[in-house]
This record gives sequence, C-alpha cells and structure tokens, in this order.
Amino acid sequence: MGISGDTVDSHLTFCNEQSFTFDLLADTDNAVRMAYGAYRIESQRPGRVTYVISASGKVVGYCSSSSDMQAHAAQALEILGKLQGS
Repeated sequence: MGISGDTVDSHLTFCNEQSFTFDLLADTDNAVRMAYGAYRIESQRPGRVTYVISASGKVVGYCSSSSDMQAHAAQALEILGKLQGS
C-alpha cells in the first residue's frame, strides 16, 4: 500500500497509467505520513519512506530516500525477504 499527499483522482490516474494493482491512499493533510515520521516540514519535499509492517501490525523495517528509486526498492525488497525468511 502506498500513501502520498496527492488526491484520490490523481492516484486513480497514476495507477491506471502504471497498471498498478495495489492501493494508494490519499493523505492530503499529511496526518498518516506525519504519524510515521515520513514527512519533512518547511520547503523540503516529502521523503520517500517505505515501512515494512508485519501481519501483527509491528513495523519490522524501513528505508528512506528522496531520489534513488532503484536502491530504495532493492532495500525494501531485502527487508521483505528477511521477514519471509529468504
């Protein structure tokens, strides 16, 4: 599941264009991202933070970046692999 400050309509367009099959939540007031510490204030753009949450609801890992999507995705997949025992 992804969360960003974009609108629901923007998410629908993005998912359709990218053929995404997972949910994107519209956090237009940044409440969820602030609660997880994933929002930078002032003029800085929000960072990209991935939290890996276990089935029991516990945060078991996270990674953070603002630009290198390939490295970010690789790090998130590594965390998932450890959670699944591979």
